[in-house]
Amino acid sequence: MTTGNFPFYWLAAPEIVLLAMICIVLIADLFIDNDRRIITFWLTIASLVVTMLAVLSTNPGGTELTFSGSYISDPLSHVLKIAVIGFVGIVFLYSRDYLRANDLHKGEFYLLGMFGLLGMMILTGSSRALDLEEYGHLQTLRDSARLAEADIFAPNTWKKAEKEYVKAKKSISAGKRQKNIDKAVSRAREYVDNA
Repeated sequence: MTTGNFPFYWLAAPEIVLLAMICIVLIADLFIDNDRRIITFWLTIASLVVTMLAVLSTNPGGTELTFSGSYISDPLSHVLKIAVIGFVGIVFLYSRDYLRANDLHKGEFYLLGMFGLLGMMILTGSSRALDLEEYGHLQTLRDSARLAEADIFAPNTWKKAEKEYVKAKKSISAGKRQKNIDKAVSRAREYVDNA
């Protein structure tokens, strides 16, 4: 396993190649008439093939970390990337006739699919899906609307729930166990639910 301050960009070559291919398809689609939209389809399929070749050529054989340990390149991530590229290619192949039959054969469909593929590939290369700090932020964001509503209808309940969220945030900052964080978040949710 290799980590370092200087990122190994070649480990993320499949994502970089896919992003470059998305830009090429995007610009090419601007100049393609609706009657010849099949060109966009074949450019997209060619982009998937080039991306697949990039995935196959960058397999390090072991586990490599880069970008300060947030990106991993290992056999599992490569298998997942190959599977995702294959599934997206199958979706494009099967949807082409339907799109043409219903006059929906536009370049946007393929570009959105390729951007979705890029996101899936980045997630399969992520070495940590969600750390504790991000978990706390997501919980707080999700419940903020409910807390605002509770503040209007039950101000005392809102204050209790807010205290529990502050406890959860302090637990996250202090690096305490996940059990303590979950307990504080669930108590805050109970206050809001009972309001």
